[in-house]
Amino acid sequence: MINELPVFGKSESYAPEMQQAMSFLDTVGAMNSVSYSPFIDAYRNKQKYGYEIDTSYNALEDIGDYKQYSNSLVFAQNAEHMADMKANIDKGVGSRRVLANSGFWAQAGAGLFDPINLIPLPFGGASVFRAAARGGVSVAGLQAGLELSKGLYDPVQTMEEGVTNTAMAGLSGFLLGGAFAVPAARRDAAFKRHTEAHEKATQQVEDFENLAALSDEELAAARSKPIRNQFESKSTDSLKAEAKTLRDSAIGPQGPVPLSVDNQARLKAVTSELAVRNLDTVGKDPYAIAAGSTGPIYLPTPIRRVVAAPVPDSGNERMSR
Repeated sequence: MINELPVFGKSESYAPEMQQAMSFLDTVGAMNSVSYSPFIDAYRNKQKYGYEIDTSYNALEDIGDYKQYSNSLVFAQNAEHMADMKANIDKGVGSRRVLANSGFWAQAGAGLFDPINLIPLPFGGASVFRAAARGGVSVAGLQAGLELSKGLYDPVQTMEEGVTNTAMAGLSGFLLGGAFAVPAARRDAAFKRHTEAHEKATQQVEDFENLAALSDEELAAARSKPIRNQFESKSTDSLKAEAKTLRDSAIGPQGPVPLSVDNQARLKAVTSELAVRNLDTVGKDPYAIAAGSTGPIYLPTPIRRVVAAPVPDSGNERMSR
């Protein structure tokens, strides 16, 4: 937070004895003036005076009460140029007095309206904290470069002020980067939940379809020990992946391609095993459905949910057995 001015190479407090209330808009204007006015003023002076120097003019004799800024004012090219440079110094001092009367959080909030804070926003991280941290580091780096280059044009600038401005910019970037990342993080979380729910529902439908496609004889054969032993070393995920690969192989560039007899038999065996595993999972019967425990009519039970599920009747029938 700015609270000092350089005087003859030293830093001296220039906050008035009585604290004045400053509006937030005044703080925003003063902060942007301190950051960017030196560049604008230097450009205007260069356009106005160019390289023409009044050889009869002695800048040292015209410095007056601005001796602490003599290192800059000595380059005045004529009396009018000196007056403009002094006016720019007065403007810089006035802006810093406004900031000195503004609180810490007022200055931090004003930093959010600094255009330099908008540059790193597209480069935020995936999480809110990562985006905030990256925003803070990026803005602090940009501000550090700005402060170094501004020292060439702003005679009021001090090293302590540059360090403080860089720290304040980093804080503003942290707050702004985190604020912009919150909606994106919430959107990503909602999309992830939707995707997981969709995948789960799709898998449930596929399980029911595998089950409904089996006749009583096919189901009995799939549940026999010799057949089950063939898939004992296979995980459910690997079987699902194999079934997907076999189904995808039936789709060629020009359209459907008939599966070979062996592939058809393998796909049938894999989907039958998946159906049996689905039955085994449900068949653990943690709610004592097999014992006939259905409960009062007004309470939902697993068996009632199975019967009421929006799946083919054959699937409901097998699930309820």
